Amino acid sequence: MDRPSSTQRDAFERARYKLRQANLALGHLRHVPAQIALDQRRARPLRIPDIRLDTFFFACLGLSKSAFNIIRNGQGGRYKGAISSWRENVLDDTGRMRFDRMMKLRDIDVHQGESDGKTLAAMIPMERSHDDDAWMYQLPPNCAALGIRRPVTVHTNPDGGTVSSYEGLQGSLCLYVEITGETCEASNACEWFIAQLKQLIDSVAAANVPPPQPI
Repeated sequence: MDRPSSTQRDAFERARYKLRQANLALGHLRHVPAQIALDQRRARPLRIPDIRLDTFFFACLGLSKSAFNIIRNGQGGRYKGAISSWRENVLDDTGRMRFDRMMKLRDIDVHQGESDGKTLAAMIPMERSHDDDAWMYQLPPNCAALGIRRPVTVHTNPDGGTVSSYEGLQGSLCLYVEITGETCEASNACEWFIAQLKQLIDSVAAANVPPPQPI
């Protein structure tokens, strides 16, 4: 769907459009660790923190908060009551703390140019690029023919998440943020935030708030 035109003033459609943009930025953020791993295999110099991680993370946050602002500020604050109801009656305590933390992370970046995120070493599943050198890989043994179980490589990343692969793992860098006392991988945190905002938009739209009456 194309960007809503200037004649399409429905706040919900404009907010949902922003979330589609946020999902696009999220997709790029999730691909960055694979790009970093490829750079490492080719001995390319890396910067810590990697600018690509910060760029797509805060792009995702900014677009997501834009969706919130469109609803909050729409038609002179028409939906503020419905937003408050969603926060109090739909989100639990953990959900509210996560939501507030993501909003704050975005504001720290916009207003102070700072980030609370940490770029840490992590492992991701091995991905073969079409232009990788063939000698870097060996064909796996035919485990079925040998009558053995196919080995799997397992690793625990800084957020406590487990990554595993039959093809092997490769080193990379990922961005992590602290949310409600937990270390969270940035793309997962963005996914939660986008899901919360989608829920907010749907909840406020379903409330069918009447337009303000002219004075």
